Amino acid sequence: MIKLSSSFFCNPTFTKVFDFFGYCFFMLISSFRSFTNKNFFPVFLFFFSFLALPTTGVSQYEHFRFDYLTTRSGLSQNHVNCIFQDHDGFIWIGTYNGLNRYDGYNIKSFHSSDDSDGLTQDAINVIFQDSQGFIWIGTDLGLNKYNPSNGIFSHYYNLNPDSTLNVENNIRTIYEDSNANLWVGFYGGGIKIFDPVKEKFLKPETLPGEEILPGHAMVNDFYVDQSGNYWLGTENAGLVEYHPQTKKIIRHFSGNQKGQLSDDLISCITRGKDGNLWIGTWNGGINIYNPSTGLFYPFKPDGAEIFTQKPITSLLIENDIVWIGTMGGGVYSYNTSSGEIANLVSDSGHQQGLNCNIVWTIFKDISGVIWLGTYGGGVNMFYPGSDAFYSYRVKIDGHKLMQSSVISTSLELSDNKLLLGILGEGVILFDRKTETFLSVSVGRDALSLNVRFLFQDKDGDIWISTDKGVYLLDEELKQKEFFPLKKGEGNLGDKSVYSIFQDNRGNIWFGLWGAGVRMLPEKDLLRNTDEVFFRSFDNAGFVGNTVWDFYQDKQGQLWIGAGNGVYRYDYKKEEFVHELVDGSRLTGFSISSFSEDVINNRLVIGTYGRGVAFLDMDDGSLEFIDEHSGLLRNEVLNLYTDSSGNLWICTSNGLSRYDPRNGQFRHINVEMGMQENELLNDFWSLTSGEILVGSNYGFYIFNPSGLVDSPFEPNIVITDFQVNNEERSLIEHDNQLVAVLRPYENTFSFEFAALDFRMSNKIEYQYKLDGFDPNWIDVHAGNRRVTYTNMDGGSYVFKVRASNSDGQWTGKERRVFIDLAKPFYKRLGFKAIFVVFLVVLIFVFAKVKEQKVKARLQKRNDLYNLDLLRNERDELDNRLKEKEKEFASVKVFIREKEERLLALRDQIAEALQMARPEVKKTVGRFLGQIEREINELEARQEYLNNINLLYGGYIERLAKTYPRLSQKDLLICAYIKSGKSNKDIAVQMAISSQSVEMSRYRIRKKMNLDSSLTLNDFLVRF
Repeated sequence: MIKLSSSFFCNPTFTKVFDFFGYCFFMLISSFRSFTNKNFFPVFLFFFSFLALPTTGVSQYEHFRFDYLTTRSGLSQNHVNCIFQDHDGFIWIGTYNGLNRYDGYNIKSFHSSDDSDGLTQDAINVIFQDSQGFIWIGTDLGLNKYNPSNGIFSHYYNLNPDSTLNVENNIRTIYEDSNANLWVGFYGGGIKIFDPVKEKFLKPETLPGEEILPGHAMVNDFYVDQSGNYWLGTENAGLVEYHPQTKKIIRHFSGNQKGQLSDDLISCITRGKDGNLWIGTWNGGINIYNPSTGLFYPFKPDGAEIFTQKPITSLLIENDIVWIGTMGGGVYSYNTSSGEIANLVSDSGHQQGLNCNIVWTIFKDISGVIWLGTYGGGVNMFYPGSDAFYSYRVKIDGHKLMQSSVISTSLELSDNKLLLGILGEGVILFDRKTETFLSVSVGRDALSLNVRFLFQDKDGDIWISTDKGVYLLDEELKQKEFFPLKKGEGNLGDKSVYSIFQDNRGNIWFGLWGAGVRMLPEKDLLRNTDEVFFRSFDNAGFVGNTVWDFYQDKQGQLWIGAGNGVYRYDYKKEEFVHELVDGSRLTGFSISSFSEDVINNRLVIGTYGRGVAFLDMDDGSLEFIDEHSGLLRNEVLNLYTDSSGNLWICTSNGLSRYDPRNGQFRHINVEMGMQENELLNDFWSLTSGEILVGSNYGFYIFNPSGLVDSPFEPNIVITDFQVNNEERSLIEHDNQLVAVLRPYENTFSFEFAALDFRMSNKIEYQYKLDGFDPNWIDVHAGNRRVTYTNMDGGSYVFKVRASNSDGQWTGKERRVFIDLAKPFYKRLGFKAIFVVFLVVLIFVFAKVKEQKVKARLQKRNDLYNLDLLRNERDELDNRLKEKEKEFASVKVFIREKEERLLALRDQIAEALQMARPEVKKTVGRFLGQIEREINELEARQEYLNNINLLYGGYIERLAKTYPRLSQKDLLICAYIKSGKSNKDIAVQMAISSQSVEMSRYRIRKKMNLDSSLTLNDFLVRF
């Protein structure tokens, strides 16, 4: 058995072999489309859709550069059905094997599961976000709602999921109307309306859904035009136009008459900027509908039939460009203004080209990135400016790659031709029109040497520096002279020439490797070879150093960049001046190149190791930009100032554009089409304004005007939050993210991302934890997780901000408010209690110590009369106790008398009820005074204290033994101990006898007395 992968079917070679037969077979199975289920139909498409007729008359764009998201990147499957961007900026990708969320760095996948946490089914057909922020996912088996705030899925079915009519659960489109209802299109189930509030599909008889489409209609697309009319593209019911305001339904079908559709199988619908609708069909190409005329006409640019030969899968219109996805023919780009058509197809020779010719869906995100969902190649991403670099590999005879493609030097000729110097391979002539390469020969032999420099003088002669010497060729590339490398006065010297320059006086200057400078005066150019005399400058300070570059500024001064700094040639004195610029800060550095800052009138100097220096031509001051300022690397290879005044800087780590007006960098590197940043050799400006960049892999031609600056400010999101290394959801409150943590949850981490998908790995970040970090901390895209450990309790604010992919910092900032509870031993209240406890402990310790000292002194002083003191003390104690008992007895008697007086007062008060008001008022005032005098607040407590003293701590023992007894209970117990009857107690306490009985009952319960004991006997003996 032969196993074929999806990449095999995307191979263009295989496509061309079976073009005709495959197309015929494909059209055959397409005629039976209505009898197939869409789940099975893609299998046929997968095997046969690449067999399409070849395209003619359409330019093949080989310089578009794509990035890819495939299973190698973490995508759940390479068969992509739909792509969507939510309100936060995440990209959602639906495949036949799960749902994926992409943040520019990582992919999080969601799948179906046996429990309720996952999707209902893994075949994802459509993704949509409603006005409430919920994300709806249509699958082959039901509708799913995803809540971004908690990550929970909810499931809904049109029919029971176990039903045999699963076509009515196979969802292809979702749209939210003005009433927040969802219009759901089914593949085989027509159109249904779902109420998100009631969380159910509404009954067909109460809605227009069944009237718009028959119940068995296969819906592929749902579109709402400028007028608010609904357009439904189907496979078996044509194109349906529905006007919600008037309930009018118009059905459009194919026909032979002018103005009708070319095919009934509608795959996709979109709108052009002129208001016309573009309708993609399966067998009839593209139809354009004009609302003003109500007619359809086929899209045939220049009469070409290219789009009628391929099934149209998707359409996207952005500005003047129409992107057209096809089944097997790649993707087309049509410029509505110029009429230019480009076809992007899979090409094994284009490493960063389209990787599959089956383009199923096309999507544009808010930053301008174009996303192509392919059937077998995953997602292909393209963004404006990524095609700015045209990459070339040097080939001889159209196919044979040269062993070495290290471009060391370049020279632009007329008629779009370039001379390229290649180390070890000589000189190659490149024709830009035909994109062909040809070796340049001298006599019979090719210049298969290490070529160091190419230069054309004002007479059109070409100077070629090699390791053997310098060749002089005419404009026809025929040899005129050869100057070998050899010592001796008047000769060129025995070192290789690394730079050649002709000044405004016609003199030609030669910079040698480690040997300074030679100069050929203009008058000697007209002499015979034997009479040519190269002037040397043995007294110049750069002898022994390599001279890398010459430059003549607009004032006519000649500058020389050498291995030991900057020199200027004095024409009057005919000598070199070593410029000790600004305190000799440039001495000791190798000078690689020169340019001019025309905006600020400064000489620009490129160095090896010090970055770029700006020498002010007016005051001689010097400024630098280096890696700390944003330069990619301090080793500068070349400089160039474009027509806009921007400075282009080529370093060993990439190409950068520097704007002298605001000091901003824009870095151009691998993501823009270059293969290896660190292997750049040099760059050269062309008369067209383009830049040719040489590398170890060939060369690039770059048009600076094609570079698109992005004003996009990406949204910053927290992609992961962990507490003690466990994932945790953040709480959203008043549009703020909040984390409430317990005392032991003092280790937490954040992962963040700025959702700009153009060059996400070039985004710079800064983060700060207010309350902990004193300053902002800079991090690169590869280090987006920050962890804080063993944090003290308190309130913190985590803040993160980012640049966009162009390196421009935005004003957006993401904040997370953190409330970390403090441990109890770190709280202020506990600390206060601890301090008080410590003070008390010290005080007690001091008192104890003091008492011990006093005790020892007392013992020492009173030891001799201890017995006498004891006897006297005992006698005094006994006498005092007797007196206290007598006094307590008297006070008890007095209190009993007082209570009897109170009872008598009550009787008088009853008798006063029949007296005259004035008598009642006067006597009542006297009775109140009696009561206040007798019944003080502390009277009862004093009575209890006296009883306690009288009976040797009786009340204290009773309260300690039975702590549940109240003061009233203890008072009754004291009366009983004194021998009072219930009647006496009632009189004493001014209550009824029944209340006394109830109190006695409660006292027994509180004491838990056995029933065999009476309360009186127990209390008397206690």
